[in-house]
Amino acid sequence: MNTYQRTTRLMAIALAGAVLALPACDSDPSGSNGDRSSVLVGTVEGGEAGGMMAAGQGATQASVASAGTLRGDGSLDILAEAQVSADGSFRIEGVPAGRAGLVVRAESDSGEEVGRVIVHQETIAEAETSVAPINASSSLHAQVVLAIHGGNPHPAASAEVGLRMMTSSEAASTMAQGQVSALASAVASAQSTKAAVLASVGSELDAAARAELVLAAMVDLEQNLSAGAQFQSAHRAFVEGTISTLIDAGVDARSLAAAEAAAATSIQTRLSSEDAVHFETLRTQMRANLEARARLLAQADGGTAGVADVAAQVIAELRAGVEAAATVAELRAAVTDTRAGTESRLTSAVVAGLPGLPIDLISSIEAELRIALVEAELWGSLEAAASSEAKAAAVSSWATNLEARVQGWIATLPSEVSDEVSVSASVVAFAALGAGPAFR
Repeated sequence: MNTYQRTTRLMAIALAGAVLALPACDSDPSGSNGDRSSVLVGTVEGGEAGGMMAAGQGATQASVASAGTLRGDGSLDILAEAQVSADGSFRIEGVPAGRAGLVVRAESDSGEEVGRVIVHQETIAEAETSVAPINASSSLHAQVVLAIHGGNPHPAASAEVGLRMMTSSEAASTMAQGQVSALASAVASAQSTKAAVLASVGSELDAAARAELVLAAMVDLEQNLSAGAQFQSAHRAFVEGTISTLIDAGVDARSLAAAEAAAATSIQTRLSSEDAVHFETLRTQMRANLEARARLLAQADGGTAGVADVAAQVIAELRAGVEAAATVAELRAAVTDTRAGTESRLTSAVVAGLPGLPIDLISSIEAELRIALVEAELWGSLEAAASSEAKAAAVSSWATNLEARVQGWIATLPSEVSDEVSVSASVVAFAALGAGPAFR
């Protein structure tokens, strides 16, 4: 194996790497590729000036980068290492091929950790693998992953954390170390809540299959970042693309919208601060929910007298508000402002599409619409739910009651009216309008 050799120990650099790989991989460090090895290339952001990189720490110059595995007792087993150039770039040769979930860690001359990044892509024999830049964002992500999963989680677990939260380097660098555990707890709660919701509605795609799809998307994200893509646009594409991929793979759009709304509510209830990391994490959740809701609406087979059109407008307005928000308070305001007047707009759309009806029938339709929207607002109960099981029960109740309410309302209409009303479009529209998140 062409393993990088240490040239000196006088600098006392105990450069560490950690692998977040399946235990089965640890038994054969070279994977199934014999003595053929791989190369990891990347950059420590800040170069000679040294940015950061661990959350809550000041700037420190990185001198060496290493990749390795995490032993069962928690100590670090270095696989290969290399010097960091003045411009922050590094090239680590002699990395065993066939490994996914490696961590590259950068340290200073004094042995202080400068930052780390998880490498989700499997290393390829006799080929280079580009890793995402090591910065405050990558380091915070790695910290949260380890806080949630401990040693040796499957790489997909790290990708799932990335879908729930990955913040910009600027936001992550301002986060105090004591806040990391709170963030990890919130993200873990969001993940378990989402899983419980999808399980409660009998998702066709099991958790393992969903995780593999997220992992594949994470590989694409880190390749985009390594190629110099702007973080916010790259991560937005990762979140929205992953949601679309999950729906295309068979996850019910309404269930996914419900699950993402519950995840957002779970994070909101556990992170009460207005800091930048909290804001970016909440916005990530809202983007995922909005993408699922937009896909849900797109699946409707035609509108019901403009109902689907109103729902589409509401989603578009909320998406614009989310993108324009700069604080948690503005995120909440975007939800409140968008929902204001939605009931009257929806009622008007339905009534306008059913001309010539008697006043008492119009009143009945309006009443049923209001009840359906109240049903859709059941997300308020999620904030009081004490466990992921309770949240899942609230979600299941919401979905069942909403569909039954809309179908029951349509069944009461005269035949000449009900024939014009699409059950699927009505349910989709109401679901899209009411699928949270429950910001109050």
